[in-house]
Amino acid sequence: MKKIKINELIFGIICFIIFICFFATFFTAIIAIFFGEVPTKTSGIVKYSFSDSINILFVAIFTAISGFFFIKFFEPKKTLKNKPKHPQYTKCPKCKEVFNYKELINGKCKNCKDVDTVDLEEYFEKYPDELKEKEKNVNKKEQ
Repeated sequence: MKKIKINELIFGIICFIIFICFFATFFTAIIAIFFGEVPTKTSGIVKYSFSDSINILFVAIFTAISGFFFIKFFEPKKTLKNKPKHPQYTKCPKCKEVFNYKELINGKCKNCKDVDTVDLEEYFEKYPDELKEKEKNVNKKEQ
């Protein structure tokens, strides 16, 4: 499923409106079910039959379900904003040295000059045996 991007402020406002609509209809339905009448500012006291009260309750439930789907499908993505454009640390696959990305020129290794460095996570995905060896060495040093 592809999420549609919308502004976070607009998303928050719409979620708040859905929240208010749900609680207004839900509490109206509960009061109408138990007491049979609901006080309002404009019409005074409005009397509801039991079936009307159940219908209002179904509207509240429908509002909650549609609000859930709205939140699920239109939620703004926050992870892409926080992710840096360049990896913080990279490793040269040829000489196996680790560099801070800011130290490099165009992402090339300082020692090898023509070799592109790789993000540490990608590097250890490509060479998992080297990660296992490093873990073994660290465990030996701790003992």
